[in-house]
Amino acid sequence: MPVADIERSVEFYQRVLGATADGLEKWRAGKWPIVSVRFGRNRFNLHPATNDITLKAAHPMVGGGDYCFVWPGTPDSAIEHLKSNDVKIVEGPVPR
Repeated sequence: MPVADIERSVEFYQRVLGATADGLEKWRAGKWPIVSVRFGRNRFNLHPATNDITLKAAHPMVGGGDYCFVWPGTPDSAIEHLKSNDVKIVEGPVPR
């Protein structure tokens, strides 16, 4: 996933979603082109929007993606969690 700022993105995923970062030190040292943020067995690979990694999307954009997370609580508790982390909800919850 292309991002504008690797450090800021890793911090967000760790703080808000409890992710762990893989490869951050290698990326900081210029030895690896991506940083992975892990959520259990799942992960996102983050890379600077300006690098040359070949992506499948025709026109990848910073922050672009369609992701779904399973939340262990109620929709109201998810909303409260996001708000407490200063995350603006653009839309939703919506019916499935």
